[in-house]
Amino acid sequence: LSDYLSTQDQAAFDELNDVIQKLKNDSKKAFSVRSKLEADKNKLENLLQNNLKRRKAELDKALQDISDEDRHKTLVNVTHDLERIEKQMSENSEELDKIEKDIKSCTDKLKKLQHRFEEVKNREESIRNQIENDAKNLER
Repeated sequence: LSDYLSTQDQAAFDELNDVIQKLKNDSKKAFSVRSKLEADKNKLENLLQNNLKRRKAELDKALQDISDEDRHKTLVNVTHDLERIEKQMSENSEELDKIEKDIKSCTDKLKKLQHRFEEVKNREESIRNQIENDAKNLER
């Protein structure tokens, strides 16, 4: 095929191949980042759930073990713990929202890259067909 291409066509062909390779690499990188972010999100969700369940179990047991006169002090401490946990949940929720935004951004970028890849692939096919037609015309 390269024997039939002019220098300009060969340069365009090489440039398109370079663009395709770059788009493929970008697509792989975006997919990798997306996978990592999803794994991080799942890890954070699991940690949050496990920590909250464990902490709740600890607090339930502690409440059963204490005497009536200590319940008021414990209630104050538990209230502070609950506020701290709720604050941590809020922070974790914000982090989770950020990760979900990053995942959406990576997904959108991946879709754009795939669309661009298809455009370049179609353009390459069109140029290849034109080159073949030109080669046939030259043979006549």
